[in-house]
Amino acid sequence: MELKEKYKVCRKHFNPQDIISIRESGTGLSKYSVSTYIYELREAVKVK
Repeated sequence: MELKEKYKVCRKHFNPQDIISIRESGTGLSKYSVSTYIYELREAVKVK
């Protein structure tokens, strides 16, 4: 099944590690994480 960017899918159909819910940026002491309210899927994720 091919998922397009506009499709909406319930997150229970994916493994938790396949869903990006936190963005990380920076390195070392300047590294920070931001929680997102719009989740994304990692590359090459398959539907259960």
